[in-house]
Amino acid sequence: MKRDEKVTAALQRRCDRDFQNTPQDAWDDIFPPAAGGEKDPGIPELLEAGCFDSIEEISELRRSACYDDLIHAYDVLRTERLSESCIHGRGHVERVMLLGAIIAMQQGFSAGERDLLLFACSYHDIGRINDARDEQHGKRSADALAALPLPGISSEELRCIQAAVAAHSTKDSMIDSFAVEYGVPVGYLDLCRLLCKGLKDADNLDRVRIHDLDIRHLRFDKSKALKKTAESIYRLSRQ
Repeated sequence: MKRDEKVTAALQRRCDRDFQNTPQDAWDDIFPPAAGGEKDPGIPELLEAGCFDSIEEISELRRSACYDDLIHAYDVLRTERLSESCIHGRGHVERVMLLGAIIAMQQGFSAGERDLLLFACSYHDIGRINDARDEQHGKRSADALAALPLPGISSEELRCIQAAVAAHSTKDSMIDSFAVEYGVPVGYLDLCRLLCKGLKDADNLDRVRIHDLDIRHLRFDKSKALKKTAESIYRLSRQ
């Protein structure tokens, strides 16, 4: 079977599933493997196949410099460090990365800011040990970042990312406390706060997968208009 045909077949399998009102103890059965043991395609493959081209923001993203940054981030993603959970695993991370790229584009992030946000999106949940509500998983994820390859990321930028990742699972007011804890220089505080807002919005938008998104909790005004976009991405990319 050709690659595009595999993508189409996988999408059809996804569209045929009913995800509404799924009980919590049935999550492990939601995503059955494809026939013959084939894996469903991830976000990069679906982007390449044009499966999201009907989504206005993604069509705009394709025409922007953010798109190449996103594809590179997917190429270097250390998937072995991600959770195997169907809720907080690779599917969630790849969607958060895509939503993060859209947010960066809409908010006019610089090239450097985009790269840092995508890195934060990539590994924001590597400290998760379960799928329950856990405000400490952000801190565990932040502490684990230093063990990852950090090409092109300065020590000051890493501190900003760590503070943003640590704060993503807590109240917004905690960002400055984490900035102090991780030693973010005063001149980098604005960058730290920006990354935190972008990560929190991207992560929260993917709450559509559990039918628990409240747009009042999003930080950027333009993010609040992305609910339908997030729902469309999830519908096409759930694995």
